[in-house]
Amino acid sequence: MSRKPEISLDIYLQEIRKLEFRARQSYSESIKLGSNEFVLMLLLDGCFILEYFLKYEDKEIDIHCDVGWGGPTIISDMFLLENQIPFFIIHKLASSFSDLKYCQSCENCCNLVYNLSSLLPYKEMLTHPYVSCNNIQHLLHLYYICMVPKSQTAHLHPPVIKRSPSWLWMRTPQEPSEGKASQNSIIIPCAAELHYSGVKFKRSLSHHLFDITFNKGVMEMPLLVVDNTIRTIFTNIVAFEQSQINRSRVFTSYVVLWNMLVDTARDVSLLEQCSILELVQHNEEQAADFFNQLADCWSMDYNDHYYANLFLDLQKFCCSKWHSSRARLMQDYFNNPWSSISVVAGVILLVLTVIQTFYAVYPSGNNCNCH
Repeated sequence: MSRKPEISLDIYLQEIRKLEFRARQSYSESIKLGSNEFVLMLLLDGCFILEYFLKYEDKEIDIHCDVGWGGPTIISDMFLLENQIPFFIIHKLASSFSDLKYCQSCENCCNLVYNLSSLLPYKEMLTHPYVSCNNIQHLLHLYYICMVPKSQTAHLHPPVIKRSPSWLWMRTPQEPSEGKASQNSIIIPCAAELHYSGVKFKRSLSHHLFDITFNKGVMEMPLLVVDNTIRTIFTNIVAFEQSQINRSRVFTSYVVLWNMLVDTARDVSLLEQCSILELVQHNEEQAADFFNQLADCWSMDYNDHYYANLFLDLQKFCCSKWHSSRARLMQDYFNNPWSSISVVAGVILLVLTVIQTFYAVYPSGNNCNCH
Protein backbone atom coordinates (compact mmCIF):
# COMPACT_ATOMS: atom_id res chain seq x y z
CA MET A 1 0.00 0.00 0.00
CA SER A 2 2.94 2.33 0.62
CA ARG A 3 3.80 2.06 -3.08
CA LYS A 4 0.76 4.29 -3.79
CA PRO A 5 0.29 6.47 -0.71
CA GLU A 6 -2.29 8.64 -2.46
CA ILE A 7 -4.82 5.79 -2.13
CA SER A 8 -6.33 5.67 1.35
CA LEU A 9 -7.02 2.53 3.36
CA ASP A 10 -10.78 3.14 3.05
CA ILE A 11 -10.60 2.85 -0.74
CA TYR A 12 -8.85 -0.49 -0.48
CA LEU A 13 -11.40 -1.76 2.00
CA GLN A 14 -14.32 -0.58 -0.15
CA GLU A 15 -13.04 -2.43 -3.19
CA ILE A 16 -12.39 -5.65 -1.28
CA ARG A 17 -15.78 -5.38 0.44
CA LYS A 18 -17.46 -5.53 -2.99
CA LEU A 19 -15.96 -9.03 -3.34
CA GLU A 20 -16.82 -10.19 0.18
CA PHE A 21 -19.84 -12.33 -0.70
CA ARG A 22 -18.06 -14.00 -3.60
CA ALA A 23 -15.04 -14.62 -1.39
CA ARG A 24 -17.11 -16.24 1.35
CA GLN A 25 -18.69 -18.54 -1.25
CA SER A 26 -15.22 -19.75 -2.23
CA TYR A 27 -14.64 -21.57 1.06
CA SER A 28 -15.98 -25.02 1.84
CA GLU A 29 -16.94 -23.96 5.36
CA SER A 30 -18.81 -20.92 6.55
CA ILE A 31 -16.53 -18.10 7.71
CA LYS A 32 -17.28 -17.08 11.28
CA LEU A 33 -15.40 -13.78 11.06
CA GLY A 34 -17.38 -10.56 11.01
CA SER A 35 -17.53 -8.47 7.84
CA ASN A 36 -14.87 -5.93 8.83
CA GLU A 37 -12.48 -8.58 10.16
CA PHE A 38 -12.92 -10.80 7.11
CA VAL A 39 -12.39 -7.98 4.61
CA LEU A 40 -9.32 -6.73 6.47
CA MET A 41 -7.88 -10.28 6.50
CA LEU A 42 -8.32 -10.59 2.72
CA LEU A 43 -6.70 -7.19 2.18
CA LEU A 44 -3.70 -7.89 4.39
CA ASP A 45 -3.10 -11.38 3.01
CA GLY A 46 -3.47 -10.22 -0.59
CA CYS A 47 -1.08 -7.32 -0.03
CA PHE A 48 1.42 -9.58 1.72
CA ILE A 49 1.47 -12.07 -1.16
CA LEU A 50 1.94 -9.39 -3.79
CA GLU A 51 4.56 -7.53 -1.77
CA TYR A 52 6.51 -10.73 -1.13
CA PHE A 53 6.72 -11.52 -4.84
CA LEU A 54 7.45 -7.90 -5.78
CA LYS A 55 10.39 -7.73 -3.38
CA TYR A 56 11.63 -11.10 -4.54
CA GLU A 57 11.43 -10.01 -8.16
CA ASP A 58 13.17 -6.67 -7.54
CA LYS A 59 15.64 -8.20 -5.05
CA GLU A 60 14.65 -5.67 -2.42
CA ILE A 61 15.99 -6.10 1.10
CA ASP A 62 13.35 -7.40 3.47
CA ILE A 63 13.82 -8.21 7.14
CA HIS A 64 11.48 -11.22 6.98
CA CYS A 65 12.76 -12.74 3.75
CA ASP A 66 16.49 -12.25 4.18
CA VAL A 67 16.99 -14.10 7.45
CA GLY A 68 18.05 -17.71 6.99
CA TRP A 69 14.77 -19.29 8.06
CA GLY A 70 12.48 -16.56 6.68
CA GLY A 71 12.12 -17.55 3.03
CA PRO A 72 11.37 -21.28 3.51
CA THR A 73 8.98 -20.54 6.38
CA ILE A 74 7.02 -17.95 4.39
CA ILE A 75 6.85 -20.18 1.31
CA SER A 76 5.64 -23.11 3.41
CA ASP A 77 2.91 -20.99 4.99
CA MET A 78 1.78 -19.48 1.68
CA PHE A 79 1.23 -22.90 0.13
CA LEU A 80 -0.77 -24.47 2.96
CA LEU A 81 -4.18 -25.41 1.59
CA GLU A 82 -5.92 -23.96 4.65
CA ASN A 83 -4.12 -20.61 4.18
CA GLN A 84 -5.35 -19.86 0.67
CA ILE A 85 -7.37 -16.79 -0.27
CA PRO A 86 -9.31 -16.45 -3.55
CA PHE A 87 -7.07 -15.52 -6.45
CA PHE A 88 -9.47 -12.81 -7.60
CA ILE A 89 -8.56 -10.87 -4.46
CA ILE A 90 -4.90 -10.85 -5.51
CA HIS A 91 -5.97 -10.05 -9.06
CA LYS A 92 -8.06 -7.10 -7.87
CA LEU A 93 -5.24 -5.61 -5.85
CA ALA A 94 -2.74 -6.06 -8.70
CA SER A 95 -5.00 -4.71 -11.43
CA SER A 96 -6.60 -1.79 -9.57
CA PHE A 97 -3.85 -0.40 -7.37
CA SER A 98 -0.54 -1.37 -8.95
CA ASP A 99 1.59 0.74 -11.26
CA LEU A 100 3.26 -2.40 -12.59
CA LYS A 101 0.54 -3.12 -15.17
CA TYR A 102 0.33 -6.70 -13.97
CA CYS A 103 -3.05 -7.35 -15.56
CA GLN A 104 -3.19 -6.03 -19.09
CA SER A 105 -5.30 -8.86 -20.48
CA CYS A 106 -6.98 -11.75 -18.66
CA GLU A 107 -8.38 -13.61 -21.64
CA ASN A 108 -5.50 -16.07 -21.99
CA CYS A 109 -2.57 -15.43 -19.67
CA CYS A 110 -2.14 -12.00 -18.11
CA ASN A 111 1.11 -10.62 -16.76
CA LEU A 112 0.08 -11.34 -13.18
CA VAL A 113 -0.11 -15.08 -13.79
CA TYR A 114 3.08 -15.10 -15.84
CA ASN A 115 5.10 -13.10 -13.32
CA LEU A 116 3.86 -14.99 -10.29
CA SER A 117 4.52 -18.35 -11.93
CA SER A 118 8.08 -17.30 -12.81
CA LEU A 119 8.78 -16.54 -9.14
CA LEU A 120 7.40 -19.76 -7.67
CA PRO A 121 9.87 -22.04 -5.84
CA TYR A 122 11.48 -24.99 -7.66
CA LYS A 123 10.80 -23.27 -10.98
CA GLU A 124 12.99 -25.80 -12.80
CA MET A 125 10.14 -28.31 -12.27
CA LEU A 126 7.43 -25.92 -13.52
CA THR A 127 6.07 -24.69 -16.82
CA HIS A 128 4.52 -21.30 -17.49
CA PRO A 129 0.73 -21.70 -17.60
CA TYR A 130 -1.46 -20.28 -20.33
CA VAL A 131 -4.61 -19.78 -18.34
CA SER A 132 -6.93 -16.92 -17.51
CA CYS A 133 -6.90 -15.35 -14.05
CA ASN A 134 -10.58 -16.20 -13.85
CA ASN A 135 -9.77 -19.93 -13.94
CA ILE A 136 -7.33 -19.87 -11.03
CA GLN A 137 -8.77 -20.60 -7.60
CA HIS A 138 -5.83 -19.56 -5.42
CA LEU A 139 -2.03 -19.49 -5.27
CA LEU A 140 -1.71 -23.23 -4.56
CA HIS A 141 -3.94 -23.92 -7.58
CA LEU A 142 -1.60 -21.80 -9.71
CA TYR A 143 1.33 -23.88 -8.47
CA TYR A 144 -0.59 -27.05 -9.34
CA ILE A 145 -1.30 -25.81 -12.87
CA CYS A 146 2.40 -25.00 -13.35
CA MET A 147 3.46 -28.41 -12.05
CA VAL A 148 0.78 -30.50 -13.80
CA PRO A 149 0.18 -28.85 -17.20
CA LYS A 150 -2.58 -29.95 -19.54
CA SER A 151 -0.07 -31.84 -21.66
CA GLN A 152 0.29 -34.33 -18.80
CA THR A 153 -3.44 -35.07 -18.64
CA ALA A 154 -4.48 -34.72 -22.29
CA HIS A 155 -4.24 -38.46 -22.99
CA LEU A 156 -6.08 -39.53 -19.85
CA HIS A 157 -9.70 -40.55 -19.83
CA PRO A 158 -12.09 -38.19 -18.03
CA PRO A 159 -12.27 -39.23 -14.38
CA VAL A 160 -15.34 -41.17 -13.40
CA ILE A 161 -17.16 -40.13 -10.25
CA LYS A 162 -17.45 -43.28 -8.16
CA ARG A 163 -20.15 -43.50 -5.54
CA SER A 164 -18.42 -46.15 -3.45
CA PRO A 165 -17.05 -45.13 -0.04
CA SER A 166 -13.58 -43.61 -0.32
CA TRP A 167 -12.04 -46.23 1.97
CA LEU A 168 -12.71 -48.86 -0.71
CA TRP A 169 -10.23 -47.02 -2.92
CA MET A 170 -7.34 -47.12 -0.51
CA ARG A 171 -5.49 -50.41 -0.87
CA THR A 172 -8.22 -52.89 -1.77
CA PRO A 173 -7.67 -54.72 -5.09
CA GLN A 174 -10.43 -54.04 -7.60
CA GLU A 175 -11.72 -56.24 -10.38
CA PRO A 176 -10.10 -55.20 -13.68
CA SER A 177 -12.39 -53.46 -16.12
CA GLU A 178 -13.31 -55.12 -19.40
CA GLY A 179 -10.48 -54.93 -21.90
CA LYS A 180 -7.80 -54.25 -19.30
CA ALA A 181 -4.93 -56.49 -18.37
CA SER A 182 -5.69 -58.97 -15.66
CA GLN A 183 -2.43 -58.39 -13.82
CA ASN A 184 -2.59 -56.77 -10.42
CA SER A 185 -1.16 -53.26 -10.75
CA ILE A 186 -1.75 -52.19 -7.17
CA ILE A 187 1.78 -52.42 -5.80
CA ILE A 188 5.37 -52.63 -6.94
CA PRO A 189 8.44 -53.67 -4.91
CA CYS A 190 10.57 -51.04 -3.23
CA ALA A 191 13.69 -49.69 -4.94
CA ALA A 192 16.07 -52.10 -3.21
CA GLU A 193 13.95 -55.12 -4.19
CA LEU A 194 13.61 -53.86 -7.75
CA HIS A 195 17.39 -53.48 -7.90
CA TYR A 196 17.81 -57.04 -6.57
CA SER A 197 15.46 -58.22 -9.34
CA GLY A 198 17.63 -56.60 -12.00
CA VAL A 199 16.04 -53.16 -12.43
CA LYS A 200 18.61 -50.43 -13.01
CA PHE A 201 17.89 -46.85 -11.90
CA LYS A 202 19.12 -43.95 -13.98
CA ARG A 203 18.70 -40.22 -13.63
CA SER A 204 16.67 -38.72 -16.46
CA LEU A 205 17.82 -35.59 -18.25
CA SER A 206 14.30 -34.21 -18.00
CA HIS A 207 13.47 -31.70 -15.27
CA HIS A 208 9.78 -32.52 -15.31
CA LEU A 209 8.74 -34.67 -12.36
CA PHE A 210 6.38 -36.93 -14.28
CA ASP A 211 8.80 -37.96 -17.04
CA ILE A 212 9.38 -41.42 -15.57
CA THR A 213 9.97 -44.33 -17.93
CA PHE A 214 10.83 -48.01 -17.72
CA ASN A 215 12.38 -49.69 -20.74
CA LYS A 216 14.51 -52.83 -21.07
CA GLY A 217 15.13 -53.08 -17.36
CA VAL A 218 16.14 -49.42 -16.91
CA MET A 219 13.95 -47.02 -14.92
CA GLU A 220 14.71 -43.37 -15.64
CA MET A 221 13.54 -40.70 -13.19
CA PRO A 222 14.23 -36.95 -12.91
CA LEU A 223 16.09 -35.59 -9.91
CA LEU A 224 14.00 -34.89 -6.80
CA VAL A 225 15.46 -32.59 -4.13
CA VAL A 226 13.94 -33.29 -0.70
CA ASP A 227 13.91 -30.45 1.82
CA ASN A 228 11.43 -28.95 4.28
CA THR A 229 9.73 -26.77 1.66
CA ILE A 230 9.14 -29.57 -0.85
CA ARG A 231 7.59 -31.65 1.94
CA THR A 232 5.00 -28.92 2.55
CA ILE A 233 4.33 -28.35 -1.14
CA PHE A 234 3.91 -32.06 -1.94
CA THR A 235 1.55 -32.68 0.96
CA ASN A 236 -0.65 -29.71 0.15
CA ILE A 237 -0.76 -30.32 -3.59
CA VAL A 238 -1.93 -33.88 -2.90
CA ALA A 239 -4.54 -32.50 -0.49
CA PHE A 240 -5.71 -30.00 -3.12
CA GLU A 241 -5.89 -32.64 -5.84
CA GLN A 242 -7.85 -34.96 -3.55
CA SER A 243 -10.35 -32.17 -2.86
CA GLN A 244 -11.22 -31.85 -6.57
CA ILE A 245 -13.85 -34.34 -7.69
CA ASN A 246 -13.39 -34.01 -11.46
CA ARG A 247 -9.61 -33.72 -11.56
CA SER A 248 -7.32 -36.49 -12.81
CA ARG A 249 -5.02 -37.51 -9.96
CA VAL A 250 -1.72 -37.23 -11.79
CA PHE A 251 0.23 -35.80 -8.88
CA THR A 252 -1.28 -38.33 -6.47
CA SER A 253 -0.06 -41.08 -8.82
CA TYR A 254 3.43 -39.58 -8.69
CA VAL A 255 3.39 -39.54 -4.89
CA VAL A 256 2.06 -43.12 -4.81
CA LEU A 257 4.98 -44.22 -7.01
CA TRP A 258 7.49 -42.66 -4.63
CA ASN A 259 5.75 -44.18 -1.65
CA MET A 260 6.07 -47.60 -3.26
CA LEU A 261 9.73 -47.10 -4.17
CA VAL A 262 10.85 -45.84 -0.77
CA ASP A 263 10.23 -48.09 2.19
CA THR A 264 13.40 -47.81 4.26
CA ALA A 265 16.61 -45.80 4.40
CA ARG A 266 18.21 -48.45 2.21
CA ASP A 267 15.94 -47.43 -0.68
CA VAL A 268 16.79 -43.76 -0.15
CA SER A 269 20.52 -44.56 -0.15
CA LEU A 270 20.21 -46.52 -3.40
CA LEU A 271 18.36 -43.70 -5.17
CA GLU A 272 20.90 -41.20 -3.84
CA GLN A 273 23.72 -43.25 -5.35
CA CYS A 274 21.87 -43.17 -8.69
CA SER A 275 21.59 -39.33 -8.44
CA ILE A 276 17.78 -39.52 -8.47
CA LEU A 277 17.37 -38.24 -4.91
CA GLU A 278 19.17 -35.34 -3.27
CA LEU A 279 18.66 -34.71 0.44
CA VAL A 280 18.91 -31.23 1.95
CA GLN A 281 18.76 -30.94 5.76
CA HIS A 282 17.63 -34.57 5.96
CA ASN A 283 19.19 -37.97 6.44
CA GLU A 284 18.06 -41.23 4.85
CA GLU A 285 15.81 -42.20 7.76
CA GLN A 286 14.00 -38.84 7.73
CA ALA A 287 13.50 -38.97 3.97
CA ALA A 288 12.08 -42.50 4.20
CA ASP A 289 9.69 -41.36 6.94
CA PHE A 290 8.54 -38.49 4.71
CA PHE A 291 7.66 -40.76 1.78
CA ASN A 292 5.95 -43.25 4.09
CA GLN A 293 3.87 -40.50 5.72
CA LEU A 294 2.61 -39.39 2.31
CA ALA A 295 0.63 -42.63 2.22
CA ASP A 296 -1.76 -41.18 4.80
CA CYS A 297 -3.24 -38.49 2.57
CA TRP A 298 -4.59 -40.04 -0.61
CA SER A 299 -7.45 -42.00 -2.06
CA MET A 300 -6.98 -43.47 -5.53
CA ASP A 301 -8.05 -46.21 -7.91
CA TYR A 302 -4.88 -48.29 -8.07
CA ASN A 303 -5.93 -50.05 -11.26
CA ASP A 304 -6.55 -46.86 -13.20
CA HIS A 305 -3.95 -44.21 -12.49
CA TYR A 306 -1.21 -42.34 -14.30
CA TYR A 307 1.52 -44.96 -13.75
CA ALA A 308 -0.65 -48.09 -13.91
CA ASN A 309 1.06 -49.36 -17.08
CA LEU A 310 4.50 -48.67 -15.61
CA PHE A 311 3.50 -50.69 -12.54
CA LEU A 312 2.49 -53.61 -14.77
CA ASP A 313 5.74 -53.48 -16.74
CA LEU A 314 7.77 -53.53 -13.52
CA GLN A 315 5.76 -56.46 -12.19
CA LYS A 316 6.27 -58.46 -15.39
CA PHE A 317 9.99 -57.77 -15.32
CA CYS A 318 10.37 -58.78 -11.68
CA CYS A 319 8.33 -61.96 -12.17
CA SER A 320 10.72 -63.17 -14.87
CA LYS A 321 13.05 -65.85 -13.46
CA TRP A 322 15.62 -65.05 -16.13
CA HIS A 323 15.88 -61.40 -15.06
CA SER A 324 16.04 -62.20 -11.35
CA SER A 325 18.62 -65.00 -11.81
CA ARG A 326 20.80 -62.84 -14.04
CA ALA A 327 20.58 -59.96 -11.56
CA ARG A 328 21.59 -62.18 -8.63
CA LEU A 329 24.50 -63.58 -10.60
CA MET A 330 25.73 -60.07 -11.42
CA GLN A 331 25.25 -58.80 -7.86
CA ASP A 332 26.80 -61.84 -6.17
CA TYR A 333 29.76 -62.42 -8.45
CA PHE A 334 30.32 -59.27 -10.53
CA ASN A 335 29.51 -56.46 -8.11
CA ASN A 336 33.18 -55.40 -7.76
CA PRO A 337 36.45 -55.97 -9.67
CA TRP A 338 37.89 -58.46 -7.14
CA SER A 339 34.87 -60.77 -7.20
CA SER A 340 34.82 -60.55 -11.00
CA ILE A 341 38.50 -61.51 -11.16
CA SER A 342 37.95 -64.44 -8.81
CA VAL A 343 35.02 -65.70 -10.91
CA VAL A 344 37.03 -65.44 -14.13
CA ALA A 345 39.98 -67.18 -12.46
CA GLY A 346 37.67 -69.91 -11.17
CA VAL A 347 36.23 -70.48 -14.65
CA ILE A 348 39.71 -70.65 -16.19
CA LEU A 349 40.81 -73.09 -13.49
CA LEU A 350 37.72 -75.23 -14.12
CA VAL A 351 38.38 -75.31 -17.87
CA LEU A 352 42.03 -76.25 -17.32
CA THR A 353 41.00 -78.99 -14.90
CA VAL A 354 38.57 -80.45 -17.44
CA ILE A 355 41.25 -80.39 -20.14
CA GLN A 356 43.79 -82.00 -17.81
CA THR A 357 41.30 -84.72 -16.84
CA PHE A 358 40.49 -85.42 -20.48
CA TYR A 359 44.14 -85.91 -21.44
CA ALA A 360 44.74 -88.01 -18.34
CA VAL A 361 41.98 -90.43 -19.47
CA TYR A 362 42.89 -90.27 -23.13
CA PRO A 363 46.64 -89.61 -23.33
CA SER A 364 46.50 -89.74 -27.12
CA GLY A 365 43.33 -89.09 -29.02
CA ASN A 366 44.53 -91.24 -31.93
CA ASN A 367 44.82 -94.39 -29.78
CA CYS A 368 41.28 -94.15 -28.57
CA ASN A 369 39.31 -97.19 -29.77
CA CYS A 370 35.62 -97.07 -29.40
CA HIS A 371 33.60 -100.33 -29.58
